[in-house]
This record gives sequence, structure tokens and C-alpha cells, in this order.
Amino acid sequence: MTNTPETSVKFDTSHQVIEDIVYSLSNHIFSYAEHVPLNRYLTQWNDSGRKNGFSNNVELFNLEARSGAAGLLLGSYTAAISSPGVYAMITPSSCLSLMNPLISNIGLFYGTSKPLVLHVAALDYVEQAYRTDNTSVLDFAYLNNFTVFTSQSNVEAAYMALASTIAAKKSPTVHVYEPDAIVSALAPSLPTLDTEAVIDCFNSFESDQDPIQNAANALTHINNHFSTKYKPVEYEGSSSASKVIVTFGKTETTAARNLLAANQDLGLLSIRTFPFSVEELHRSLPSACRKVVVLSQVRSTSVSSPSFYYSSILASLLDTENLQFSVEEQRYAVKESLTTNSLYKALSDSLGLNYASPVASKVEKSISFWELDSSEYYIPYLVSAHRTDKSRSVAFRTLYDNLVLAGVRFTTIQLSGRDVLLTDVAHDLEADVSVVANDKIPSYYRVLANAAKQSICLLQTSISHEEITSKLPYEFLTDITNKEIKLVLVNPKKFAINGSNLPILSAYVQLFEPGLGATEAFNVLCKEKGFNETIRNSAIDSLKEALSFVNVEEASLKEREPSDRQLPSVAAETSFGSNPIKSLEEDVAPRTSSWETVAQQMMFPEAYKKEDVLRPDVSEQVYTVRVKSNKRLTPASYSRNIFHIEFDLGNSGLTYDIGEALGVYGVNNKKHVLDFIEEYGLDADELIQVPSTFYKGHWETRTVYQALSQNIDIFGKPTKKFYEQLAQYETDEKERSDLETLVSPVGAPDFKRRVEVDMLTYADVLKEFKHAKLSASELAVVVPLIKRREYSISSSQRKHKDSVHLLIVVVDWKDGMGRDRYGQCSHYLSRLRAGDPVTVAVKSSVMKLPKSPEKPIVMAGLGTGLAPFRAFLQFKEWQRLQGIPSGDIVLYLGSRTQREEYLYGEDWEAYHAANLLTFIGQAFSRDQPYKIYIQDVMRSSKELLKKTLIDEGGSFYLCGPTWPLPEITGVLEEVIQSSASEPIDARRVIEQWKEERRFVIEVY
Repeated sequence: MTNTPETSVKFDTSHQVIEDIVYSLSNHIFSYAEHVPLNRYLTQWNDSGRKNGFSNNVELFNLEARSGAAGLLLGSYTAAISSPGVYAMITPSSCLSLMNPLISNIGLFYGTSKPLVLHVAALDYVEQAYRTDNTSVLDFAYLNNFTVFTSQSNVEAAYMALASTIAAKKSPTVHVYEPDAIVSALAPSLPTLDTEAVIDCFNSFESDQDPIQNAANALTHINNHFSTKYKPVEYEGSSSASKVIVTFGKTETTAARNLLAANQDLGLLSIRTFPFSVEELHRSLPSACRKVVVLSQVRSTSVSSPSFYYSSILASLLDTENLQFSVEEQRYAVKESLTTNSLYKALSDSLGLNYASPVASKVEKSISFWELDSSEYYIPYLVSAHRTDKSRSVAFRTLYDNLVLAGVRFTTIQLSGRDVLLTDVAHDLEADVSVVANDKIPSYYRVLANAAKQSICLLQTSISHEEITSKLPYEFLTDITNKEIKLVLVNPKKFAINGSNLPILSAYVQLFEPGLGATEAFNVLCKEKGFNETIRNSAIDSLKEALSFVNVEEASLKEREPSDRQLPSVAAETSFGSNPIKSLEEDVAPRTSSWETVAQQMMFPEAYKKEDVLRPDVSEQVYTVRVKSNKRLTPASYSRNIFHIEFDLGNSGLTYDIGEALGVYGVNNKKHVLDFIEEYGLDADELIQVPSTFYKGHWETRTVYQALSQNIDIFGKPTKKFYEQLAQYETDEKERSDLETLVSPVGAPDFKRRVEVDMLTYADVLKEFKHAKLSASELAVVVPLIKRREYSISSSQRKHKDSVHLLIVVVDWKDGMGRDRYGQCSHYLSRLRAGDPVTVAVKSSVMKLPKSPEKPIVMAGLGTGLAPFRAFLQFKEWQRLQGIPSGDIVLYLGSRTQREEYLYGEDWEAYHAANLLTFIGQAFSRDQPYKIYIQDVMRSSKELLKKTLIDEGGSFYLCGPTWPLPEITGVLEEVIQSSASEPIDARRVIEQWKEERRFVIEVY
């Protein structure tokens, strides 16, 4: 069986050894693996009529993962006529929550003649990617009294699958393993355990009544049968280490193990079975240990309470009369990728660690291969080329990211030294060779972020040498110069044979001579592809023209700018297979329509599947609210227009919580839109249709005026990409040359002036380059959409049930040409009148009050950053009316002047007079000859901060511009330092506050 169905070259995955144990020992197998390849070998063997190791037929049930999913298993297990033998389940951890209600009943019917073992891939789909998820397994086992065995490598997987099965003779067990085992492929494949030896091991095991001792006995039994050395708790490192990291599972153990080489005073304690013996835990710790850090994966780090897993280990470690070490928890969320680097950053300060680059002694060369899903999968051919030398082994793992470019494959290939067997794909290793099969990919990933210094990059592209520094992404080029990477271009147009990735694969073979050399490698490739000798020779000859070497000079990048978003360095694993849609839809461009078509759609809505949707172009739940009042708070003669606006919710159904923000879908100025339509020669009433993003198969219909008013950011700031796209429409040679110069390094100063001084808009540029005439539907392609603007809500719905309030400052300035310019959304809102409709959405926020209303809160708001704190106080006012006591409430506010900008001043004074607001610290920076800022007022009241934040465990909130954050944080660090009896790492204390949601910032 193979994980590469696109080719005739096949390799077994590491998961085969797990499935082999499951099939050999089980009479009944329940598989919940709809979207994850956990049962492909099981299905193949069952279809072929293979019997298990006891010569019995195997019942295999391939089932859907849904609520009540374990019903068939429970029914089969508890039925009076059910047959004895092992009951096995195989499932990802994401399905365990669906099993809980029914699996919890198994204990009532458990019998030693019917052992139950769950083989669980620690895998969940979180934030659009598959992630390692051990915490769900531990939670499940704790709730249902299952014993957990974990595999820390692919080799161990078979032994732990066997150990968990024999231990299940006493009580139900879970064998958990991490995602690498599912898709890592090895050449040669891992050998499966001898079936007779497996059956003998199972039959000869005598269970113990105590589940903890039973698990330990199972490992000992495995060791005696297969000469292994597994223990419930395993220690690595110096016997005199004073610092120890406790891990669970492969990812944590591998990351921590990588740090041991550079830290002689560091030890590693890995948990293999859970629960475990307290005595075993203490016996495994070195006597010199003074500090223990427990790595603890949690669903979310925003929940401050410790995990039950950490609590169990903590209780075990503290269960001694002579405690000589401290214990702390290092939490990380399921959505976070734990690597050697991230672990080092998290623990370097507290443990005083040195960094150690990940190494794998068995790996001689590591290769990164990036390719599009739409191309043929060539990795197996590449592996076969290397395997012409049978003395070397190969391990590889492919990630499928189906959310980018209709599918991207990222493969890590690792080659062993001579006579060395690779059993895993080592994580975090730098790539000696980076192969990029399409020049679009570097625009979406930092493909060379993990490339080794002075390594080699093969890039398949038709871009000429002269265009390299202007057309390839800045990050890609800077990685090349910073790491002194040798860049080799492969031009597929100059290659003799058509094939999407064939040129770069041939180039790789020619340059690196894998296996027994280029000749043997080419022979393997041609044999698999069915090429004769003539085609083979033609391909080799054409490589002379197709290959070229490029020297990227650092000086050539001086005028380039980084992209406006941070690119990921690895592909997100969104699937375990290729995207079934092999290319992007072609018919996705906006198009013109007619009023006759619209009339037909109105008359026959069912035939056209017509839907009326408020904002079909956005994914959020949107509402229409109406302006209730709009009041300027600053004097009319004052330079800044800061206003308070209230919206009547009516029957919109909108609800909001304190601390949340209101997203406003702004509308472009009507006069400016009509002026542009007239100057550019468009028809305001012409209809255009845009393919819907969120209503598949539907088209959104609107007039040109509607599109330019509500959707198209025609008065926004143009990007370089827009200038590049505009050049494609240009019919005048001089204008096209000017556009191309602007986006080149030569034109960088002029481009910068246009952006930062002249502040040109899309409309300005379109009117400037008159010969690049775009239709309305083409404008919808090249000009981006108007972005929603979010404002902190300044009211509590507990007090204002039918309205929502905002505090807004109009952003305005003069550009380099002396024109008055405005922020699109703030200007739009400032001109609204009572009764005007507005389209809005609610956005959640980190601004949440402590769970206990009696905990103090300290609020620091600058300018319009005071908005959420008005909502806080209105909510506290409502709580008081309900008889709920409140802790101290401290407010620090900062503005320019008290006369013009004492925003919501009457509210603060009233709350202070009512003894709801304990203290008001005012900083009006321009009311005296010298500047007084909010951090100065805070510094003058350190005792109050100590009382509320440290003595009483209060929470601190900051909202406003970013610039004062370092100073404000510095004041809090001073308070922490002065409150401690001995030197303390104040920064770490604040980081802890952040974890506990006691230091909350919302800055812009």
C-alpha cells in the first residue's frame, strides 16, 4: 500500500507497523478514520481475506465519526452473545469527544476475555490545519479510567501498540502516537514484528490488579520478549543535572532532547505511561535536581487553570518528605507548533539554557521540495533515484496545504549515511538543498527560512536573470544573500520534454548525482516514465540550456521592500492527500450583466436560485442599524474632530458584550465616487456580477455606483502589484515603460514618494495612466475591497439594551499636493445623521473583565482608547444595582488638553462621585509648559498599583496607540521589582500576567 497514489512507485508508511499489530491481535476492529488515513492497510488485508494471528476472521467496521459514534462498539461489546477476543478502535484524537458519552459505560461490562484498546492518532484540525493533540487523549483517559501508552518514535509504535493491547487484559487502554507515523514513508520500510512472537507475547502475559503496576509489567514483558528497554518513566541526560524538563509524546521529547547537547546541567524525563508510579517518578529524577519544568499541552492558553495532567505530575512530585526542587508548568496550545527553537525561547530565561541547533546523527543530507498539487508527484521517483545505492536509506514526509494555490505539497526528504537505517523524519533540520518547482510558491511561503547557510536552491522558473531581483519576493532574495545560498534556475521552456516538474527533477539528478550516480538515476527515472534512450539523451542535452546560475547581489535589493504580511516557513497540513480540484476555477472573473437579466431573476427567483443577502461578500454575521445620535465632543474650532455616535439596534438582533468591537462597513464619499465615474467614463447604472466567495455557485449583482461606493477601495493606497497589473492593460508604450520602472528597483524612490508624500489613490493612478483603460468589471479584479474598520464599543448592553455606542476621532491630513485627505470610515461616520442606516458586525476582543467581580481592575486609556472602559464602568454600574460587590476600579486617562479633550469626563466624574470609580489619574500632556504623559501619572501612584495589582491580584488593561506601551510596561516592572523582597524577573511576571489574562492590551 502507498501514500503516493499518483505514481507507480510505492512506499509503505510507518503506520503499517501499527495496523499490523492491530490486525494480528484483534477479532473486532472499529475504525473512525474518514478523513485521516488510519485504516488503509487494515482495509486491504480484510478485503484480501487475511486472518489474524489467532487464525480467526477479523470483523472490520469502517464507521463515520459523529455524535454517538461509539454506539456500535458498545453494543457489540456488551451483547450477551458477543464473542471473546480483543476489541480495537482506531481513531484520531479529534473524535474522542464524540465517544465520551458511550465509552464511559464500558467499565460496567468490562471483561478480561474481551480486552479493549484504543489506538489514537494525536491529531485535531485546529485553525485550518492538522495539529498534534495529546491533551484530548489525556483528558479522555482521565475521564474514563483508561491507561495511556505513548510512542515517541515510529520504531516504538509497534511495541507500544502491543504493550497497550496486552495491558488491556486488565483494564481498557489507549495507545497514542503522533501524526508523523501516519504519513512518514521509509525506504526500506520498517519491518513488522513477527506474528508468532506477537501472539506468544500476548498469550504469556499475566495481568496485575493494579492498573499502574499492570502497565509497568506490560513494558517489562515486551522488554523480555524483544530485548527492548522501555520504562513507564524514562530519564535522559546527566545524572547530576539540576534542571529537568518533563515531556509527553514524540514532539515534546524530541524538542527537549535537542537541547540536551548544549546544556550539560539539563535532564529530560519522558512519561511513557499515564498514570504512573509516584515512586518511579522520584526514582528517575537525579538527586541534584532543583527545578522541574513540566511541558503541558492545553486546548487554549487563555484558560489560566492548570491542566489535570500537570496537576497529577505536580501532586506526584510534591509527594515526598524532603522536597528539594521547585516545579512549574510550561503551557502551550494545541494550535501552536512546538519546535526546538520555540521551546528554547520559552525556557531560556527561566532555565538559563544555551541554544542547540537540531541535529540528527543518522541524516547525511536533508532536502526540502516545494511543488504545486496540479503537477505530477515526483518525490517517489526522486527517492528511487537515491535508492539505487542500497547501502543508504531514505525517509520522507509530505505535507498537503490545499488552501493555497489550489494545493501545495511540501516534502522533507532525508538521506542516511552508508549502512544506516532511517526510521523517522527528523524535525527542525536545516535543508542542504531546497527545490522550488514553481516560482509562485515563494510569494506564499518563506521557502528558504529553514535552508542551511551556503546551501543550494533549485528554482524552476521562466523569469530571466535580469528580472530575478525585481520579480521574485524580497524575503526569498534576502534569504539567499543572508545565507549565501547558491541559486540555480531551471527554465522549463528550454527543456526537451514536457512535464510540469520533470525539468527540475532532471536538473536535481544531473547536479547531485543521487544514489549510484546521475546515469543510474536517469535510468530509473526513464524506466518509470517509459522514456527510451533517445528521449533520455535529449533531456540530458537540453539541461545545458535550461540550467543557469544566478548571483544575487545584496546591493540590488536596497530599493526593494518586504511584503506586507509575514510568510509561513512551512506548509500548513490541511489535508492528507492532494486537492481533488487540481486547478483554480477559470470562470471566476467579474463580468458585466444587464437589467434584462436582473428582471428575469426577480421574476423567476426559484429558477435562478436568487437570494437577497445584506453583504454577501463578507463571511461575518452582519446587521443593519440606524444612527440614533451623532455628537461632536470637541469644540468646532478645535483641530481634531472626536465624536460620540449611537446606533439604534431596532429589530436587527445584534447583541454584544463588554470589551467587544463594532466592525463598520464604511461607504466611500458619494460626490467623490460620482466624480470618478464621470472623469473615468463609466456608467453608474451599469451592472457587474462578481462570483460569490461565501455562496458557492452564486454571483453577486450590483451597479457600478454601488460597487465603487460599498465594495471597491478606489480611494485606497495602491500597491506595487496594482501598478504591475495596470501595466498589462497599458496601450501606450511610454506609460507602460513608466509603470514598469515604478515597480523596479530603479523606480523605488519615486514609488516611495507617491505613497508617503503624494499619497496617491487608485483613482489618482487610474486617471494618470489614461491609456490603461479598465472596464468596471476589470476594476473589480485589480482594485481590492474596502476593509472593515473596527471600533471599541463604549457602552454596555446591560445599561443600553437597544443601542450601541462608539467613540471615534476623524483621521484627516493634507497630502503632498495640498489636498485635504480623510480616513475613509471615520469621515463616513462623522457625516451621518439620525436615521441613516449603517452595516455593521460584532468582533470579539481580549478586553474581558476578571471572572471575580471583586478583583480590582486598573484601566489605562489614551484618547479614544477610553471607549471600552466606559463600557466596563456601565457594566459595573449594572452589577452594583444587582447587589454584586465590586473591587477597586482605577482609571488612568491621557489626552492632549482637558478643555478640548476630556473625553467622557462627566461620566468619569459621576462614577467617581458615586464611589464606583476609586481613582482617576489624569494626564493632559499640553496643559502645562512641560509634557505629562499617562506613564508619569502612573509612576506617581505606585503604591496604589502595588495594592491593586500585586497585593490584591488585580488586572491591568491598556487601550490606545502603541507608542506608550514600553513606558507603561516599564512602570509596572518598577512596581513589581519594588514589591519583591529579592531580585525578580519582572518581565517574566508580566508574561505570566498575560497568560492569566491579567495584563490585557489593545493597541493600534
